[in-house]
Order: sequence, then C-alpha cells, then structure tokens
Amino acid sequence: MKLILDNNYVSIDDENQTIIIDRKTLQLQNNTKLNDQNEKYDFLFPLGIYKLNDELYIVIVTEDSKISNFRNIQKIESYKIIQITTGITDNNIYNLLKRGLDLCSMYYSKNQNENLAINYQDFLQGRKSRGEFTWNKVPMKRFQDIFKTEKFTIPVVAGYVSYNDPFMIIARRSRNFAGAHYWNRGADENGHPANFIESEELYFKNDKIYSYIQLRGSIPALWSQTPPEDPFLPPALGPLSESKRRFDLHSKKFLKNYKNVKVISLTSDKNREKSLTLLYHNLLDENNIHYKHMNVNELQRVDGGIYKAVDEELKDSDLLVCEKGIVKKCQTCYTRTNCLSCLDRANVVQSNAGEIILSYFEKLTEEEILKLKQLWVDHGNAISYQYSLTGAQRTQMTLSTKAVFAADMKDNYMRVKRLLNEVSIEGKATDAYCVVTQDTDIVSFKRIGWFKWLFLLIFSFFISIFVLIVYRDRRKAFHTFKKYGGEVVDHPHYRTTLEADEQYPPDNK
Repeated sequence: MKLILDNNYVSIDDENQTIIIDRKTLQLQNNTKLNDQNEKYDFLFPLGIYKLNDELYIVIVTEDSKISNFRNIQKIESYKIIQITTGITDNNIYNLLKRGLDLCSMYYSKNQNENLAINYQDFLQGRKSRGEFTWNKVPMKRFQDIFKTEKFTIPVVAGYVSYNDPFMIIARRSRNFAGAHYWNRGADENGHPANFIESEELYFKNDKIYSYIQLRGSIPALWSQTPPEDPFLPPALGPLSESKRRFDLHSKKFLKNYKNVKVISLTSDKNREKSLTLLYHNLLDENNIHYKHMNVNELQRVDGGIYKAVDEELKDSDLLVCEKGIVKKCQTCYTRTNCLSCLDRANVVQSNAGEIILSYFEKLTEEEILKLKQLWVDHGNAISYQYSLTGAQRTQMTLSTKAVFAADMKDNYMRVKRLLNEVSIEGKATDAYCVVTQDTDIVSFKRIGWFKWLFLLIFSFFISIFVLIVYRDRRKAFHTFKKYGGEVVDHPHYRTTLEADEQYPPDNK
C-alpha cells in the first residue's frame, strides 16, 4: 500500500483502489490526482487515526515479522506517524503517542477476516471479538469514518505472543483503563480493572490443539497507591458503596464473558495488604463467587508448595481440546488470578496452572516442561515491563519450585527500580497509554519548570514533616506532601491524581 501527502490532500492506494482526502475539510475528493513527487510512504496497513489536541495523525505499519503459522500471527516491528491535518504539531503529545506505541508489543493475524483479539476458543465457536482487547479500536474506527471504508484496517492486540514448539502463549492486554503500575490500580468508574490480561496457553500435540485460558487483573474496587507510595502504609480504600458498585459492574461483564469463574487471591491477609484483601474477599462472598486464598510468601518456602496448592485448586478444571479442526471438549471454568500488581505472584501461579492443567490430559516430557516454563518467564517479563516498566520479580519461582537467595537479591533490585520509576516515569507512561487508546480527550498541557519544581519539592517536604510531627499520622503527612508537591512527582495529566479515599465523600456523610 502507498500513502501520498501534499499540502492539501492525503491519498491511500492499494493498487485496486485510491482514496483521497482533503487535509482541511477531511472530505473525500473524487476528481483529484496527487503528484508522485510529493511525500510518499510504502506501508502494510493503517493502524488508525489518532486525535491529539485538535490535530489528526495517521499511524501506518511499515514492517512486521512472523511469529507463527498458527493463525498467521505477525508482530508489528515498525511504524510511522504522519500528521494529516495542517495545524501546529504539539511535540509533547506527539512524543507521548510514540512512547505509548513503543510500550506495548502489538500483533495481528494476516489471515483475511480473522481477528486476533478473538481467542482460539471463541474463534472455533464463531463468537465475535470483545473490543476491550482490540488495542486500536478507536483509531481504527476513526480511520474508517474519515476514509469511508473498512477495507484497509486490521484489528491488533497488545501484550505478548511467543511460540516455542510445541507451545504458544498469547496474552491480550485490555485497552480499558490502561496505565502504568502505581497510577493504575483497582477498577475505574465503569468497572474496568487495571492491568486486565487474558493469557491463552496453546499446546500442539500431533493432530490435537489444547487451549487453556487464564485471566488476571487488579482487584476490581476503588483503591489506590498514588506515588510517592509509602511502602509501609496500606493502599488507600475508597467508600465501600463505590467499591461495591465498581465490583458489581466488573463481575457482571466478567461472568457474561467467561460464565463459570473461580478466583485465586494472592494478596496477603496480613500487614499492609490485609484491609484490601478483606475487602476483596467480602465482595466475592457477597456475589457468591468461589475463591481460594493462597499465601505465596509462605508456600514458596516449601519445595513444591505453590505447585501443590494450585494443583488442589484445579482438580475440577478443564481446557479446550480440538482434534483435526473438530472441538472435542470445551473449557468450562476460567480462573482469575490477582496479587497487588497482578505481575509477579500472579505469573508464578499462572505458570504452575498452565503446566498442571496440561498434565491432566498429556504426559509432558522434561524438555517440554522447561520450554513451557521459559515461555511463562518471558511472558511475565513482557507483561511486567508494559505495566511497571521493569522486568518481573519471582522469575526463579517459575523456573523452579523454591525461592533461592540469588533470586531474592535480583527481586530486591527490581523493587528499588520500581520505586524510582513511580516518581520519575510512570506518570508519562500512563499518559502515553491514554494517548494510544484514545479513551479520553487528548489536550495540550505544560510540564513544570525546574525552578518551580525545586521550590515545590523543598516546600512540600518541610510542610509534610511538620504535619507528621504535629499529628503523628503518616498518611496525613503523605497527603499533605501530595497536595502541595504533587507536581514534583511525574504524574499523569489524563487521569486523577487523587487517592481513592479523596475522590468520594465517606459513606457515613
């Protein structure tokens, strides 16, 4: 395909059809020809049209690579951003778009009329895609509306896809409530949980294909840990009534899509995670959703402890079996796993579940088990980077059955790195995700200058110390710091920066 641009028009040509648009009016032009001497770009397909401030930018995919013959899966390797309207470019937002596109690996199916956002189980049963996994849903629709055609566009998914014969993992990241780590917790006002991912494990054995789907996502209530996060304070909880409302919205959609669901809860029932864990368990009980609580920190001290606990929980679970294109068995129960960030503990448990469920149907060789474990390690690192901007912790627990000292040291390094990221780059990353998903109006904003930044840092530091001394309340001191020095921390501009307990009045008022 070709895109040609001059001062007045932009055209797209796939050899069979040419569509020309006026860059000022965005109207189709039927009797216009563009000179081949103008800007010209060869590309594979348009990702979509993105609206930044009042300007429109088309993103075209220029290079891809093949992941697998199965469903003809391709990975997007490079792209180009081209402004198609004629106004002034806002470099700040433009760079956020580029940052957001680079943050998540994107994939698509090259098969005609096949949408990779549909998992293999739904594909076999002729079900339609849920738009939450179509990463370019809004930009693709905008392209179709302007160019008056659905011919050129292809839905893409973001997340992780990798194949290591005979296994494949396809992780689809939800486009709803996308963001980065500490700025992206709980569920939004529409019940969409942060970091919600559908991970599909596939095993190819002779004429059979096994498909096992697992889910992970933030605890779907109103809670937060807005930076700078105190590692000793519990997460902030919003009013119970609002948490119930958000949980109900999520559970209705979740049960509609996955029907029979069980939950594996990995947040601790002690110390700083206790209040959030109790809230979650109470919400699950009220909605009659089966859950199993596992303390990973205790289980990992016992050789094979996590494996045995997961095995016990999966006794009545199943997966899809397809033989020679015919579905012999369907997956009827889906497991939703969560920890605080739905990264490290969740990945360890899901990797064990993926191995265990296959062992119920086939005897895996030692070589196959190692391949599967490595795929889950790579999966964990990829998903972790997209959310926390670092690799995963506890990867050693995925490869073996017990924690080791060297792995603990590596995890401590990752913890420190994440604490630095939360105040330095997670805000920009959250903005970048908002720009890519296009779920909110993307308008210009100015970043704080160095002099003002230094003044606010010193002022907010001393006033928060004063509050801490007078009231002896660490949360109040942190709220004071955020109130007066919030701009010091790298924060998002398209999401609230308030803690959960500041967003709504308490239930008793």
